Amino acid sequence: FTGSFGVTALNPNTVKVVDSTTLDLSASTMVGNLIATSKGAITQSGPLVVLFRSEFKAGTGSDITLANSNNKLDGSVMINGAKVTINNSIALNFEGTASGNLNVTTNSAITDSGALLVAGVATFSAGSANNITLDDTNDFSSVGITSGKNVTIYDINGLALNASTISGDLDIYASINGNGVITQNGALTIGGDTTIKTNDNVTLENSANVFTGSFGVTALNPNTVKVVDSTPLDLSASTMVGNLIATSKGAITQSGILDVLFRSEFKAGTGSDITLGNLNNKLASGVSFDGANVTINNSVDLNIEGTAAGNLDINTAGKLTDISAVNVLNNATFQVSGTGNTIELDSLAVIGFITVNTMDGNATIVNTNDINFSGNVMGLFTITALAGGISDVGLLNAQNGLVLSAPGFSTITQDLLGTGGLVFNGLGT
Repeated sequence: FTGSFGVTALNPNTVKVVDSTTLDLSASTMVGNLIATSKGAITQSGPLVVLFRSEFKAGTGSDITLANSNNKLDGSVMINGAKVTINNSIALNFEGTASGNLNVTTNSAITDSGALLVAGVATFSAGSANNITLDDTNDFSSVGITSGKNVTIYDINGLALNASTISGDLDIYASINGNGVITQNGALTIGGDTTIKTNDNVTLENSANVFTGSFGVTALNPNTVKVVDSTPLDLSASTMVGNLIATSKGAITQSGILDVLFRSEFKAGTGSDITLGNLNNKLASGVSFDGANVTINNSVDLNIEGTAAGNLDINTAGKLTDISAVNVLNNATFQVSGTGNTIELDSLAVIGFITVNTMDGNATIVNTNDINFSGNVMGLFTITALAGGISDVGLLNAQNGLVLSAPGFSTITQDLLGTGGLVFNGLGT
């Protein structure tokens, strides 16, 4: 068909056409199905209105270009071509293969009726009020959402996210086959919540990312999740067998339990707080923090390092230790609960007051400068100031005794509760 090919078929039947050359579809209306096959490209010179299923198969290495915004492909659509472009004036439900790029634009929802295999860049635009649901056994190389409301993407392997603007939620399920990473090639602007489930690394470190809602990840293999937010970052319920590195230009908060088997790092913006106050958090390995006021609650042993430009409040149901320096420019509170759990912090640099509480165990703190302290320690309370002296500023309960060491002048003015007494070691008085 050297020229265009068009059909008007007003009964629910099927139109099949094969072209040994390039196939150009002119304005057509079909109450039934359309099956169009070409050994070259497939194009259109007029709108296509198809009530039932549409199938488009181009020749090897040839494109499918159906870019008329008045297309009305009402049934499911199958594609097989190199670069594929589809515009539709209504919802689009489709499947197929693109060996090159895929571009889909609609004025309504986009869904998949079967697997989509796209070797190039896949770009979807549904409008900010319409959902995009691609939840079959798809295999994308990279995906970008120009516009969409709630977006769901399944991928059997890894997935790169191109620059995207989503007015609602983003849900990604990747690495279904057990190998693949989630990365990004451009900034993500997500108006709702972001939920990711994968078996591999997640690296979303673009400094222009905007996660307006919460951000949560389930990553069940020992890998690393990295996220950067240019606004405040709220972490929803997350489970990670590997590491978590969370960076925000604003505050970092949580709306669900954090369960991280390996290292956790939290860095807030200048003057912004880190508030991880859920008592059921399970930060099982080292935790690093950098923020203004920092609050961390935990249900297991906690090993910390970092800087709080304001106050630091640590509460754990396990033992509390430090990895390296803990710098606090204002006050610090350290508390452990549970039988036999101890506090051993030998790398403190706290400028303000220090409060220490244990339910049953001993507490040992070493500070680089003067110590102003209070506490309720149900074991032996050992305090060392590497410079200056030691002074009390509140309740002193050291059930099994209080041991003080300092090179400077020290003053204890409160009554000491407990039966162990007081011992002073050092060069001071």
